Amino acid sequence: MLLVESLLLSTPPASGPISLLYAWGVGDSGQIDDGLSSQRPDIVAGDSSWIAVSGNNFGEHTLAIRSDGALFAWGFNGNGQLGNSQSGAAVYEFSPIQIGTSSWIAVAAGLAHSMAIRTDGGLFTWGSNGSSRLGDGGTTARSSPVQVGTSSWIAISAGASHSAAIRSGDKALFMWGSNNTGQLGVGTPLTTRSVPTQVGTSSWTAVACGRYHNHGITTIGKLFSWGNGGNGRLGDGTAVTKSVPAAVGASSWIAVAAGAASGAAIRLDGALFTWGYNANGTLGDGTATTRSSPVVVGSSSWIAVTCGRYNTGGITSDGRLFMWASGGFGALGNDSGVTVSSPVQVGSASNWSIMAYGSYNGFAITTDGTLYSWGKGNIGQTGRNTRRSSPVSMGGTESWIAVSGGHNHSLAIRSDYKLFAWGFNRYGQLGDGTVIAKSSPVQIGSSSWIACAAGGYHSVAIRSDGGLFTWGQATGGALGNSTTTPHISSPVQIGTSSWSIISAAKYSVHAIRVGGTLFAWGYNPNGNLGLGDLTMRSSPVAVGSSSWIAVSSGSYHSAGIKSDYKLFTWGFNTYGGLGTGNATNRSSPVAVGSSSWIAVAVGSYHTLAIQPDGKLFAWGRNDGVQVGDGTSTVRSSPVAIGSASWVAVSGGHYHSVGMQVGGGLYTWGNNASNGALGYTAPFKESPVQVGSNSWSIMSAAKWGVLASM
Repeated sequence: MLLVESLLLSTPPASGPISLLYAWGVGDSGQIDDGLSSQRPDIVAGDSSWIAVSGNNFGEHTLAIRSDGALFAWGFNGNGQLGNSQSGAAVYEFSPIQIGTSSWIAVAAGLAHSMAIRTDGGLFTWGSNGSSRLGDGGTTARSSPVQVGTSSWIAISAGASHSAAIRSGDKALFMWGSNNTGQLGVGTPLTTRSVPTQVGTSSWTAVACGRYHNHGITTIGKLFSWGNGGNGRLGDGTAVTKSVPAAVGASSWIAVAAGAASGAAIRLDGALFTWGYNANGTLGDGTATTRSSPVVVGSSSWIAVTCGRYNTGGITSDGRLFMWASGGFGALGNDSGVTVSSPVQVGSASNWSIMAYGSYNGFAITTDGTLYSWGKGNIGQTGRNTRRSSPVSMGGTESWIAVSGGHNHSLAIRSDYKLFAWGFNRYGQLGDGTVIAKSSPVQIGSSSWIACAAGGYHSVAIRSDGGLFTWGQATGGALGNSTTTPHISSPVQIGTSSWSIISAAKYSVHAIRVGGTLFAWGYNPNGNLGLGDLTMRSSPVAVGSSSWIAVSSGSYHSAGIKSDYKLFTWGFNTYGGLGTGNATNRSSPVAVGSSSWIAVAVGSYHTLAIQPDGKLFAWGRNDGVQVGDGTSTVRSSPVAIGSASWVAVSGGHYHSVGMQVGGGLYTWGNNASNGALGYTAPFKESPVQVGSNSWSIMSAAKWGVLASM
């Protein structure tokens, strides 16, 4: 796809009004820089229906089961807890990813490990295996699910470094992992168990693991607690640690939850009770007093309860959702960061059925299967693709002179020529020496820069002395430095030449050297490098011997303008993106008619170009009405877009953005799923102005837009 070409700034920009930077569209990895916390419940994967979800009150990942039984995970993956065969401090997922192809019925997220029960009753675990919390007899971490024994199971719960499961049939309770505070409930000695070990001889219907303590309900409705008893978290009227289950009163109970240092349970008559640590109003009894015995919460009848790190939430019998305690990071889902000590309703809906809390974030599922999330989502815990359907200022009063949007990260050059980056950073594409995502701009080194281009998972920039630098993922040779290293997290210079223009695609780069020679490198499956073949290049290779003045590098096809202002295209052409009147792929540049052109931009499968008189033309794939000619018809030759005069253009995946003479910013294409057009509409098949402001620079990212006034 197009990631906008960046031109050499041969002279410093004239002083003038501050050029504030705005962004809109998808921001799942922080690339629109408006933070990654939501104060209100937002839909997760809106086209799916869900039946189960699990966060953890001290962990930073989430698991959920879709209505078809498919298992999904998102968030932090430092120990392989997402189960997708990857792990590492840099690895997180901001949107749900499917784990395998099996069908599942239950999930439980621990501090750094995960558990799930398959539809055949098989129990699987993965992630960190410190203290043998996976129950497979060892301590080796697993980044994909591994089966625990051969028994059939019906219920699971995961603690900080221990696990629990209830076996089907006899409903016996088993636990394993760390036992330093008696949390396994198997008595002394308080030693780690590496395989499931039975807890007593009772039959159980529910179990809930806290950080170092647990609660469980037997088949006759009796509530028991064991483990660390500090702050009264066992609810048995003491603060004494227990290494075997201790009864909590004599009532009958139907549901139970364990927080980091608290507990909650619903009695048979629907009354909700809480106990334990209460400094943040966690217990919901209107006080901040710690309780060692259950205290009733209000007078409502409840059907579900869940505990977070410092929060508690529940669903009443009439389907209303309530939360209370710490409001930090939007954890209460009510547009407030204020801590409350009594239940506060979230919204006015009465169709909630399932709820789960994470560390500082929550999840709830409505009766129609829609999954919502809220709260802290800095590393993907909320599983939301944060979107904005209207321009959002990135704050501050900085003035910007260049910007480039990539697949899920962004680059910009400030008026003092300093380079900044933000967004997804798994492969070091931000260039700040880390692989940690950033939701706000971070400065890259101290050099002065004159051009930047964000690719799929890599970045390119030209320093003020003309030096060309790359960093990020090296897949397909995208870095151009012949490296075999998977990724580089800081800028590395490519050769000693002086460069003037760059453009980056998903796995490739085009660059024009001072003097006009065009070079290309990277992935080349469709001839998109323009070198006459389909061979990957890991270092710059000249594209013919002509002199060029503009280039736009696409993932599937590319385009450039020679010094005589003739337009050429090459690469994938099934949708007519080359503008040659046919669908024939080309691995070498082919002329697009005989007109003169001054600007060109490549989208995923469409192309836009401006002639010297300011007329805009477009062609290629048009099922998202991204061509902008008022139709959804594929165009294999250039077609005029209105009669206005244009000065700049950029193409995204299924949308386009352009700037007219006078600074008016216009967008068009598919807007249904990402807000990329900057206004509310499912799609626009002709250009529509975004606001009434005058803009100076802009770039279409894959699913969004960045622009500066």
